[in-house]
Amino acid sequence: MKYLYTLLSLLILTQFNATAQRNFKPGYIIALNGDTTKGFVDYKEWNQNPKIISFKITEQAPIQQFSVSNAAGFGVYQLEEYKRYIGPISLNVVELQELINSKDTRTATDSVFFKVIAEGKYITLFKYTDYLKERFFVSEGKSSPFELKYYRYLDSKNTTVITEKTYGQQLQRLIITHRAGDIGLIQKTQAIEYKLKDLEKIVYAINGLEKAPPKTISDQTGTQFFIGLAAYASHINYKESYITSNTSVLPQLNAGLNVFLNNNVRKSFFRAEINLTGSTVDALFGSYNTVYGQSSSYRYTHSQLAISVSPQLFVNAYNTDNLKAFIGGGLAYSYNKTTNVKYHYGASQTNSPSYSQTFISLLVKAGVTIKRLEGYVGYSRPLSDFVESPTIRHSYQLGVNYFFR
Repeated sequence: MKYLYTLLSLLILTQFNATAQRNFKPGYIIALNGDTTKGFVDYKEWNQNPKIISFKITEQAPIQQFSVSNAAGFGVYQLEEYKRYIGPISLNVVELQELINSKDTRTATDSVFFKVIAEGKYITLFKYTDYLKERFFVSEGKSSPFELKYYRYLDSKNTTVITEKTYGQQLQRLIITHRAGDIGLIQKTQAIEYKLKDLEKIVYAINGLEKAPPKTISDQTGTQFFIGLAAYASHINYKESYITSNTSVLPQLNAGLNVFLNNNVRKSFFRAEINLTGSTVDALFGSYNTVYGQSSSYRYTHSQLAISVSPQLFVNAYNTDNLKAFIGGGLAYSYNKTTNVKYHYGASQTNSPSYSQTFISLLVKAGVTIKRLEGYVGYSRPLSDFVESPTIRHSYQLGVNYFFR
């Protein structure tokens, strides 16, 4: 577990470093009096709605800080837009493990920036995410936004989850007002979930659009496919001093998918990867007969074909459009097929190591990405013994990946 803690600590430190990196994009600030100032906004991967943003009028100008206390809104051109809101915000939880056995209707008045999701002729959809949960709000014309309510709580016996989709009724009232009671649209609200895509479709329909217009403000994660090739070096350290083994170097084929938490920033991303590689083992081991004072040695060789699937998490510690430096890691679930087993000098199945077919490894990687080409180094080792006798297997990778988009 200590290796896992080390990896998590390294990722956290890298995340702090990446957060400190500036990423100014063309944008604007809306003053409290409604005036708009164009300039550059420090655009970040906001998993929660930002409270403070950095802004400068020109690329060489000093950085200014803005919040709801001195700005009515801000935006990053073609990417995201935020508007100030002052009013009640719900405090009820919706995660199953946090539910209580009564309906929680508490609210708190706060001043925050709402993210604009869908804006149209009649209504506008906003999103607000904080440490507690994700919420959606709607405004009609220039009126103040109101929250689309969603409740989950347990019954008095703590055995059944009660769900109240109040937001459906709220949307139905808006349909009656702005779409002359469109029965088909009202029926759709009875099946939608409290999710961005579902609510966005209804809001656009209320605004008279059959489908969402071309996106100028992206709220979707991005994906990126890749293939690659690496040199895979593997070495087994036997804990018994009388066993020694070789280091094998063979090619490794890679393929996978990156999923970016924010496709516009691409600072943090999840990777699902599959690898195909091999290794050869040439182990020399022996024993010492204390009665006759004689020693004997044996040799055991074989080949292995390994396929592994690994979920990984990465952070771009340095992040620009054409050059990125990343670090991260994850777990690799591997299956090994042993072939070409040979015994030498009296070795046999009874006195040779027995290898596990499946095992889980911890892996770490670091590298750079230049446009569509990635170069990296990696290290992995099993979390449990790779061989039934105590061993430590070290694996190293030096490779390149090519991204298709």
